[in-house]
Amino acid sequence: MVLMSGNILDRIAVRNPDLEWSVEPTGEISVTVRRKSLLGPRAKKYVFDDVGSYVLRLLDGRRTLREVVQILAFEKNMDIKQAELSLVSYINQLQSRGVVKLLPAGGSVKTCRDCGREIPSEAVYCPYCGVKQS
Repeated sequence: MVLMSGNILDRIAVRNPDLEWSVEPTGEISVTVRRKSLLGPRAKKYVFDDVGSYVLRLLDGRRTLREVVQILAFEKNMDIKQAELSLVSYINQLQSRGVVKLLPAGGSVKTCRDCGREIPSEAVYCPYCGVKQS
């Protein structure tokens, strides 16, 4: 699901723990996404540039995207609106590739009945393993 800015800034991006995360010798973050297909398992590796890696480090599962925008604007000397538009676009790309998921900030949580991870209490499906919650 791709969201537009509005309430997206009040959400928290959580990195997908099921992906293979590593730091390249250059300091850039790389992520390997493995998927099953009719032709067998496939892997796609994404290597993020300096700014992309910086943003991924900020997505620690505690900061809202609004907080990340403020840090980006200050640290990268960007206009706040420019930082907001850039981050929302980037988050949409990360979501479509399965690299991050967005969760509500400050909402109550419950434990997934299958994988045991904390998920939003209103979740119908676990954002990590996909199992329907009862």
